[in-house]
Amino acid sequence: MKGIRNLINLMFINLVDEKNFKSRKIVYYVAMVLSIIAIILSFFAPMCILEVKGEIVKITAINWIWLDKTNNSVNSFLLAQILSFMILTSALVVSLVFFFLTGREKNEDKINRNSVIISNISFIVISLYLIFTWFFPILSYSIGNHKQFVNMNIFLSIYIVLLKVLYIIFFDKLNKFKNAEIIRLDDNTVKVIIEKKFKARGKNNLEGFSNVGPSSTEFKPIEVDNCPIFTELDSKKEKYEIEIKERKKSTFVSPTLPLIVDFIVRYARDSRLHLYYTHEEIATFIAGLGTTNLSILQGMSGTGKTSLPKIVSEALYSNCEIIEVESSWRDKNELLGYYNEFSKIYTPKKFTQALYKSKLNSEVITFIVLDEMNLSRIEYYFSDFLSLMENEPEKREIRLVNVKLNKNGSSKSSYKGLIDGHTIKIPNNIWFIGTANRDESTYDISDKVYDRANTMNFDKRAKKAEFFGEELKPQYVSNQTLLELFDKAKKEVEFTIDNNPIVEEVEKILEPYNISFGNRIALQIETFVKIYSSCFEIKEEATKDALEIILLSKVVRKLELKNIEDKEELASKFENLKLFRCSNFIKNLKED
Repeated sequence: MKGIRNLINLMFINLVDEKNFKSRKIVYYVAMVLSIIAIILSFFAPMCILEVKGEIVKITAINWIWLDKTNNSVNSFLLAQILSFMILTSALVVSLVFFFLTGREKNEDKINRNSVIISNISFIVISLYLIFTWFFPILSYSIGNHKQFVNMNIFLSIYIVLLKVLYIIFFDKLNKFKNAEIIRLDDNTVKVIIEKKFKARGKNNLEGFSNVGPSSTEFKPIEVDNCPIFTELDSKKEKYEIEIKERKKSTFVSPTLPLIVDFIVRYARDSRLHLYYTHEEIATFIAGLGTTNLSILQGMSGTGKTSLPKIVSEALYSNCEIIEVESSWRDKNELLGYYNEFSKIYTPKKFTQALYKSKLNSEVITFIVLDEMNLSRIEYYFSDFLSLMENEPEKREIRLVNVKLNKNGSSKSSYKGLIDGHTIKIPNNIWFIGTANRDESTYDISDKVYDRANTMNFDKRAKKAEFFGEELKPQYVSNQTLLELFDKAKKEVEFTIDNNPIVEEVEKILEPYNISFGNRIALQIETFVKIYSSCFEIKEEATKDALEIILLSKVVRKLELKNIEDKEELASKFENLKLFRCSNFIKNLKED
């Protein structure tokens, strides 16, 4: 209850602010409109209910204009109807005059006065009319063949009384806060000094109510936890540390990239789902992680796109958060969340919670999976993160809100995962994994996204392993260990695209189609080839496969948007280079 009372007080503090005059004016207008509606409703409230020759007739203040069912036997009611109509019409006209006069008024006191006048007119006239409709059937006399029934206008009675009570309470509190002295002690505490009236105590109580000067009332309406969800995650910090200690009991002994790839393949095969992934597919995924922090797994449904990051994270005892993308997403707030200016509470979305949690678990590899990421245009909601990919790891930060968030309403208490109370750093243990279907319900992925991502194509239905053994236990690989293995691969494997004969030939083949690549993609190609080949014991053969995989993903796939006159001839050129994946890709391109 105290929290609700503080929120109500906060609402009035904000409402009485000088800059919120328009908001107060709207409140006055709403109060006047509700009072005018009450008068209009009274026209249709029955004064009397008659039964004339077996037919029920409702006598109201307005239906005398067209009612022709009472015949001559009850025409004595007509005078009462006409008088009621004239009184209610006069009240309505006067109220409307004050209402329209208020539209030109800029003085708030006069607007408030007009609102009070309309409220009083409405309450007094309708109250008298309700009393009249109660006594009218009793005092009137019967003429002819008809019966009269006493009528109670319950709805109108409740409406006008409730409206008046709310009006008095609301505007009384509003006027108190308008006349109060409001002092902001700091960002989270407000002191309000209100003139209070109380009954004088003592032997002689003749003075009744007396004004005794200002009385200080202090409360903290803004003293709320700006983000309860972050507070809850902070409270789990010790739990996360305990979990990491438990995971370290199953640490991968002497890990190498070939051993990790082989273990993931066996773990997926022997898991409860018996998933079948080849060493090449797992190596492609792992090499993609070492190349860029964004991977796109695209293909038709049921090909194991979402299962891949889930089973890899499970095998390496790491974390995987699934974020379901919605077609209505239009900006970054769909990922980050929203700050409520009124309640002063920030509500982070599931994506931001995953970022925050990974910050508290910086040792653990974390996959944030954007499931069906192209249901909405990726640039609409993910553009800020695409730009962050260009920054150095230590400079990847994103501001969540434009105010400083405080824990438990205290400016001295901050959230563990935030910088300066409003910014979150994207730690190097996070990888964004996007799954994408390619059908009429989704959007095409732009080159801007493709250029910053490692892409894997899933063109065949996911297979289940036919031969499998007992379920394996996960083996923990820390984020630092994985990064060190990536760095080791980049140093030990010698590969450069400069003067590489295959790369040069591919560039020549694609030159007529205006397809080339810049320094970013060149660096990604070199990094991918080095890490992919390090995932196998025989590195020479793996290097050739790696080069074709990354060339197809980064360069050759751009032929999808080109008009190819002779696909067979173009495919044969790639066959001559023994780039059979590229050749098959070209052969399967649609004619349109």
